[in-house]
Parts: sequence; C-alpha cells; structure tokens
Amino acid sequence: MNIENNGQKDIFIEGDSRLVILIHGFMGSPYNFRFMAKHFAELGYTIWVPLLMEHNSLERFGDSIPIEWYEDLKNRVQKEISEKNYEIIHIVGLSLGGAFATRLSVELKSSKIKTLTLLAAPYKLKTVQQFLLHMFGYSLLNRLYPYRRRKESDIKHQLQRTINSREKRVSIRLIFGLSYFLKENRDFIKKIDKPTFIIHSKGDNTVPFSQSNYFFRKIVSKTKYKLTLTKSFHILPLDVERDLIFYRVERFFMMFE
Repeated sequence: MNIENNGQKDIFIEGDSRLVILIHGFMGSPYNFRFMAKHFAELGYTIWVPLLMEHNSLERFGDSIPIEWYEDLKNRVQKEISEKNYEIIHIVGLSLGGAFATRLSVELKSSKIKTLTLLAAPYKLKTVQQFLLHMFGYSLLNRLYPYRRRKESDIKHQLQRTINSREKRVSIRLIFGLSYFLKENRDFIKKIDKPTFIIHSKGDNTVPFSQSNYFFRKIVSKTKYKLTLTKSFHILPLDVERDLIFYRVERFFMMFE
C-alpha cells in the first residue's frame, strides 16, 4: 500500500514512555512499517510512523523536493518530543527514511535519542544515475527524459509485492533533489555518535548492498552493528526476513534502555 492507496495517514499507537519513530522511504507509506509497528506496540512501546510530506497524493507528488520533506519531518518530530514526556527515543529509517533518520539523530541533539537503526539506507545514488546527472545536467535530462517509470516494488515476498505494485512516475526534478540531499547528508553521517544498527540485504535491487559498508565506515559512533541479509530485497519490514529483523532490532533497543 504505497501513496496511490487511499486513506494514507500517520500510524500512532499509544504505549509507554519509550517512543519508536519509524520513517518510511521514497514513494512509500506508513504501511511499509505495518508489521514492525505491531511488533513493537505489543512490547509496550509508543509507535509513531509519520507520513512524509506529499506522500498521500500522486497528483501533488513532486511539488516539493526531499530536503523540504525532511524539514517538515524534523519540525513535526521536534514538536512531538517537546510536547510529550518521552524518556527513551529510538529512530528507525527505511531507505530514504534512513537518510532522514541519520540527519535527525544529529540535528535534534537530544540525549533521549538512544539508538539509530538504518534499513537499506542510501549513501548515494547508483553509479549510472550519478553519471547521467553529471554528464547531461538537469535542463537537458528534464527535456529528454522528464520522468522515470517504476513498475514494481522491490520486495521478494509475493503478496506484499502484489499489494505494493503499481506503475509510478518519478520526475527528474525529484531525482536531482534526492541526489542533492544525499550528498549533503554525508556530512551528517560523519557526526553520528548514537549506537547504530545497519541492516541491508545482498538481494536489494534498489540501494546496492555495498552502500551499507560506507555507513559502517563513516559513522563515528564506537557502538555500531551490522546485519547482512541474503533472502530479502529492499523493503525489509515487509519482506521474507522481517521476523528476524524485528527480533534483532528488539535486542538492540534493549541494550540501550
């Protein structure tokens, strides 16, 4: 259930004073964290899966760019944690949501943020994408190839792939915006000092598995772990190894509470 589905909105499940913020990815939705939210809610956590700016409408999608989505998210998170008395905060990000999570963990400067978990987070665009942007530039690409088509979600699990599949168009403007955000984000990755758990699959067809190595090397935190998956594709919280992921993330949270 991505942004073409009706009724998309935040998922919020009231629990105790431990808050888990789950941030979905590019053209995703809170549905991507449906099962993970349920798992941690059953353990007593308060769960918040914010719907990213513009991700509730295909018609308006592309009116803004990723840095604007991030700033909107940051303002909402700041408001939430300032108005409520959470004692512990865990931030989890999927794909682009992982890039957002890295920057949030640095910019919020809150001692209540105990851990950062990155699920298939992108460090940079794929090599071929970077080459095209560099060689042709925005103006030419926007004239020749204004949209990139995406047909099927990168999920191995058959049922979840069917639910998430539908042709989508991604504008070149958004890809340039994404490239800019990821490039700028690399400076924040070097400042991460929270305990960090990096999870990625070798079968990921969207964000190359090798990018998890960049995160592991660049993050300055002395406490960092990595889980390598072999059966899943990209949208890990919906895919075939999700139960393993939930269990390992649960253990990770408990280490720092």
